[in-house]
Amino acid sequence: MYTKEHADLLKPHAGRKWRPANGFEGDVFADNVCASCTKGPAHGCMIAMATMAFDVTDDAYPADWQIGSDGLPTCTAWEG
Repeated sequence: MYTKEHADLLKPHAGRKWRPANGFEGDVFADNVCASCTKGPAHGCMIAMATMAFDVTDDAYPADWQIGSDGLPTCTAWEG
């Protein structure tokens, strides 16, 4: 999703909440992560909806979307 250089810059932020920078980035994430999840939107997952409803600094923003140890966004609720 990100270039290696971009992901390397985010590695120190691993575990922090992640929010897509724009709709395109959110769509790419959804296509790469949510679409292959057994708990995805088609199965009633509300994580993506909550990320649009709350600011990343709000306590209600889902902690499931975060920066992974590899510097790439991940969803800790993902199930395959």
